[in-house]
Amino acid sequence: MTEFSSFAEAFANLQALPTLTNRFRGFLPVVMDFETGGFNAHTDAVLEIAAVFLRYDHEGNLMRDRTVLYRVQPFPGANLEQAALDFTGINPDDPDRN
Repeated sequence: MTEFSSFAEAFANLQALPTLTNRFRGFLPVVMDFETGGFNAHTDAVLEIAAVFLRYDHEGNLMRDRTVLYRVQPFPGANLEQAALDFTGINPDDPDRN
């Protein structure tokens, strides 16, 4: 490990990190989002699952490409914390969800 005498010297000697293109060998990550009815994986319902696909724009900036969303029907007896529903704004009884 190289030691530097000052922050400025260390900052001046930073090595460039690999770009996402090189880091992921041309495959971009997919961002996954799960909306739930609480934080207990054993009792609380999963309400929505989304996959967000990424792409580069013509200037090389990472952008959202498309999103795939699936609305999940809570399992019978699933716990739905009101605070979680208030936070997400999801109404599991909304007929338009299905």
